[in-house]
Parts: sequence; structure tokens; C-alpha cells
Amino acid sequence: MTENMRNACPIRMPGFTMTWSGEHVVILSKEKNARHELNPSAAGIWFMCDGRLNVNAIENVLRRRYPSEAGFIGADVVETINTLKALELIELIGHDLAFVHAFGQRPLRPVIRVGFGNFWDRFDPLDNFFLHMLAPRFDVLVVDAEQMHADLVFYTDLGEPAFDHGRIDRTKSLKVLVHLNGESPDLSECDYVFTDRKTDEEFGERSSTVPLWAYYIDWSTYRMADPAPDSTRRLEPHYPSVVFDHFHRALFSEIFPDEERWSPSRVMLPRLSSGETPAVSGQVIAGEDRPRITIGMAVYDEYEAVYFTVQALRLYHSEVLKDGEILIVDNNPTGKYSKHLLDLVERAAGGVGELRYVPFEYIKGTAVKDMVFRYARGEYVLCMDSHVLVEEGAIQKLIDYLDANPDCNDLLQGPLVGDDLRGISTHFEPEWSDGMYGRWGRDDRGDDPKNEPFEVSMQGTGLLACRKSAWLGYNPRFKGFGGEEGYIHERYRRAERRTLCLPFLRWIHRFDRPDGVPYMNIDSERIRNYYLGFTEVGMDTDPIENHFSRRNGEDWFQSVKRDIQVELVNPFTYFDAVYCLLLVSQPSRWERISDTFRRLGISERIRPFAVTETPGSNRTGYALSHREIIRQAQIQGLRNVLVIQDDALFVESILNHLEESVRELKTRPWQIFHMGRHRIGSSFPMAPGCRFLQEPGKTAACTQSLGYSHLAYEAVLGDLPDKVDDMERWLLEQGSFEEYLGRFEDRYLAYPVVSSGVTGV
Repeated sequence: MTENMRNACPIRMPGFTMTWSGEHVVILSKEKNARHELNPSAAGIWFMCDGRLNVNAIENVLRRRYPSEAGFIGADVVETINTLKALELIELIGHDLAFVHAFGQRPLRPVIRVGFGNFWDRFDPLDNFFLHMLAPRFDVLVVDAEQMHADLVFYTDLGEPAFDHGRIDRTKSLKVLVHLNGESPDLSECDYVFTDRKTDEEFGERSSTVPLWAYYIDWSTYRMADPAPDSTRRLEPHYPSVVFDHFHRALFSEIFPDEERWSPSRVMLPRLSSGETPAVSGQVIAGEDRPRITIGMAVYDEYEAVYFTVQALRLYHSEVLKDGEILIVDNNPTGKYSKHLLDLVERAAGGVGELRYVPFEYIKGTAVKDMVFRYARGEYVLCMDSHVLVEEGAIQKLIDYLDANPDCNDLLQGPLVGDDLRGISTHFEPEWSDGMYGRWGRDDRGDDPKNEPFEVSMQGTGLLACRKSAWLGYNPRFKGFGGEEGYIHERYRRAERRTLCLPFLRWIHRFDRPDGVPYMNIDSERIRNYYLGFTEVGMDTDPIENHFSRRNGEDWFQSVKRDIQVELVNPFTYFDAVYCLLLVSQPSRWERISDTFRRLGISERIRPFAVTETPGSNRTGYALSHREIIRQAQIQGLRNVLVIQDDALFVESILNHLEESVRELKTRPWQIFHMGRHRIGSSFPMAPGCRFLQEPGKTAACTQSLGYSHLAYEAVLGDLPDKVDDMERWLLEQGSFEEYLGRFEDRYLAYPVVSSGVTGV
């Protein structure tokens, strides 16, 4: 195999279903009428063929896992890859820049685990309509739903069930009823139903009502539309692909969007959870240019602590920084210490360990730690507060641990060491104290650094680490400080990962602040973060009320709670971020729309963004600003973003209209969402199956309020120039920014919500 081929990325071909048979993996293809059985070694390589790892990277993973066999692994991998290709189980894509090519040529295919329960004796769980319906879009792994967690469980209501579907945890698994008992189906215990009985209209999106016998024949027979055996009725024209599109929108559209990119970790540990985030966005770095580890810190108006932490890392962990980097994310880049931080980076240039400075002010508070992981270039990431010191040798041990455990996608932390350098705190007890969830606790297993890692319920987030690809991120709606402990740990557990204490990863945290903290630590923002986080991961919110009512007073707390509850049901909450484009030269427009935002209850969500100043015409500046916001959204890993211009005029009933539009928007993959109407007031056809969303077609709609899905980020960033002169020429070629947007296929219009603004219709 040539070196060019070693740089290619193998990716599994679509249309296959899989199951374990002992240690072997059986692979079936209905379309190709093929069956293959892979031994454990070949199966391990097959699962790694997700389009992200090139052949060299697969070899390196196996060498770290089996160091005693390192001399034979290269030849074995090459032979296995060639065999899988000859069997048409994989294809090789990309060369040289394989990572980039893989993303550009084919989206990564998520693996889902599917189980069956209470079907008849002759039902084949490895060869049935449901699997063949799923296989073109997913890699399907069939499991025993009674013995192993399944992401998707199909079950019937045939007689007395031997399979107890009531035991399925619906926070972790989606339940699909195949209705056969002749009565109206009960949708209260399932997420979807296949039935030949009519369902209530409100469940229309959660059911398919074609004749059930049709689901047990193959695709080609289904297309022929033969009459049913016991009826003169012919099939309704619901071909499998149409049924699956409906099924996908109802169950998967928020979980597995069609163009989603997935990290390698999801191949072995797939999950269906709305709490999960897609793979971390940002620059993809391959080969020798990628640091081994990023040690990063989020900073707000600090210098002295940053200086001593950075220099301690360079002095006492120099062996790590020979192949690592230090990252400073400045959360107040216009603050009094920013210049000094930049000077420190400049002075340190060329010394031990690369030092990077990134300004980030779009959100302030706890969630900025998220940016450390997203801006990190290293394979591994250690995020710590700027006033933390790490025990000598501990970071190298962290790298060694991750090298020795290539499948580890857990959240890793270590014992906090007291100022006496003797006492330790290995975890947080799940208790409330002084406005915070979590009280320091100690486990004897953390006393000796040589002890094995052990699971903890939660720990202070002054120091945390994981693979960059395994980072699950914070809720992008967090604002202010606090609320992450417990929430981020539960997020990992819901993803079937662990939160571990590594006894050797010992750290010291400076708690004393003689001059006070440089930021506002506001209880109402902390409570809001707790409600957002706990609600997202399904934790009980009653303890929040119990604690803060006693601490701050019942009346005050109830006022804060009402504001939070109103925000949670506000349709604008659907968007991960809401930006407002401001013309600095016309401050009266900002004053007017600020009143509108207050009336709509979204003032706290708005991120003001000054429009790029361009001579002659504002249209160039607006287009450049849209591009920059989308670039930031991609870096931040936002699933969608809403951009509002400061001249937008909202109709009085906007919240009602937007609520209905967003409800329909959630049922379909989308790229561009217009909240504004056409400049000349034209009417548009309703989108199929919708009562509020319209299809603007190729006609230009105004840009006063635009939503962008992550499915559109790459296209927009690839099309729009990032320089003024280039953008002016590009706009002349396109005709206008509106006409460019009109070329997107998955484009919807909420009507009526926004007029074309104070500048005229």
C-alpha cells in the first residue's frame, strides 16, 4: 500500500446491519443479498472505519492498545482494509488532507443500537423491514434489548408480553410500538407507533398508519404495491423511503440531523439523547502539526494568577510542553489586563511550550470553559482555572493514562489538595451549601496517587480533562458564573460515559481573593444556570427552590423563578444564540429594539454585534457580519443561531406565531429560517404538512431576522468572502445577499412575524 493510500480514510458503506455473534460480528446487506462474518480483530477495525481516521491513525490506535504486537500491526491493518474493501464493506476516500476530504465527501454515519421485544416466533430480528428502513441512513447494530441498552426498541402488543417494555428507560431509549391488537394504539408509553388504526390528530407526527403487513416484505415488493392477502385494498403510496422520512423527522431530526458530523467515540458508544452535542467544531489538525495536549484556562480580568500558573507549567511540566501548548481564553479582552496577557504571550514566544491567546467576549461566565476545549488544538485537553497549580509529573501521567486507554471518552478529574499540602478532596457530595450544589468530600481511594481511578458523582471544575473529541460541552444558554458542577457530570453519565477521579492528577486551587473577585457573581444568573442545566439532563429542580428560598427569601426566589420559567417556554429559547446587528452610527435604532427585546422577554439572551463598517453601502458590512457570526457559531458548536437586525419590526403576536413555526421547524432538517416577510408582500405556499411554515422558494425574502442551522454553516462560510473588497465583488455577482440565500433548498419562512424594517418595505 502506498503512503498516499495510508493517508486515505476508510468509511463503512451504507445499507448494512450488524450484530454480535459471540466475539464475531455478523454483517448483513438486504440490497446486496450478502452476509459476512468478521473476527474480533477485523471487527475492531471495521468499527473504526467511520471516515475520520486514516489508515495510519488506525494503526497507531492499535499499536497503543497492543504494544507487544506493534511489529505486526501495520501489515495486519493493511491486509484487513484491503479485504474489507474487496468485500465492498468500506471505501477509501481522501488523500493527504484526509480529514478534510472525508468531511467534504460524505457525512459520518452514526451507529445506533436496535432491539426487538415481544415479536412472534418466526420474526427474524436480523432481517426485517425496520432494519432495512434504517440501514440506508444509519449503521445499525442489533442487540438483545433485555441484556443490553438499545437506543431504539421495537415492541408489539401481542397478547401477554414476555418482554417487559415498561422497564425501558425512555430517557435513554426511544420506544416504537408495532400495534397489532385491533384496538386504538396507546401512545402514552411509546415515542412512535406503526399501526393500521387511526390515531388522534395530535399524534399524527408520531405514527404511520399504512397496513401493517406491508412492513414485513422487502422493498421491491412494497414498490409493486400488490394487494393485501386478505383484502382487495391496494397499498397507499407510502414507499419505504417516504415512511422513513416521516419516521426520521418524528424521532431523529433533533438527534441525528442528516448532515451531522460525528466523533469517533460515538461509533463504539452510540446514544440517542437530546442532551448530547455534536462533535466539537473548530480547526481540524492532523499529523505532526497537532499538539499532544492543550492546557487551557479561561480568564476574566486576571494577570498575576495567570502569570504564575503559566510559568509553573513551563518550569515544572516542560517534558509535556515539548509537544503541547498553553491556551489563554480572555473573557474580557477589553479589560485592563488584556494588554499584559498579550505581552506575556509575546515574551514567552520561542521558549518552552507554545503559548496562545484567544479573545472571546460573546458570552461571559462559566460557559467560557467550553471555549478552551473548542479552541484547543491538542488531542487531549486539560482545562483549569487560571489560579490552579498541578503537581509535578501529574500531567505526564494523564497523557500516559489516555495513551494506555484509547477508548476512554470519560470526564477525568483529580483530588484537590489543601493549602497544607496534605488534606485532599476527591469529589463533591451532592448537597446544597451557600448557594452552590456540591460539598467537598473525600474518598480513601484518593489518598495514594498509585491507586486505580474510581468513579465519582461530581467534582469541582477547577480542573477537568478529556479527549478533545470526547468533550460534550456546556449548555450554550448558560450566562454568568456557577451551575456547572453536577450538570456536566450528569451529561457524561447520560452519554454512557464515566466521571472519574484519577488519584495521581492532584491540584491546588487558590480560593482566597483579598481584593475580591473581578466579576459579578449574581445569584439569579446562577439559579438560571441550574434550572437550564438540570432541566436539560433530567435532574430534579425542586432542591434548587428549597435551597435558594431559604437562602434568599421566598418572595425574591419566586420572582426569579417566574422569569426563568417564562424564558424556558419562550420560543426564542429554541435558538442556541440570538445576535442583534447594530449600526453604531444610528444608536436610536438600538434603543428602540432594546424595548422590543424587553417586551418579548429575551433581553438577557441578546448578543449585540456591531456591523462591520464599510464605505458606500451597508449591505457589504451586513453580509460580512453575518459571515462572522456564523463563523463564531461554528467554533462555539452552536446547533443554530438567530441574527436580528436593529431595524426589524415585530408583529404584536410574534410569540404565538413563532411558537407554532418553531414547533414545525423541529420536525424537519433545515438550513435557513426567515422570520421576515417578502419585501413586496407576496404570499407563499405552505410547506408540506405545515400550517405556519411557508416555502419562499427562490424568491428573495428580507434579512431582518434570519436563522441559520449548523447544516448551513460550511456552505455559507465557503461561499462568502471574508474581506471587504472581495465581498463587494461577490455581492455584485450574486445580485444581493437575499438572492444568494434564496438558492438554499431547506429554507423556510415564518409568516407573518417580522416586517422588513424601518428602512422601508
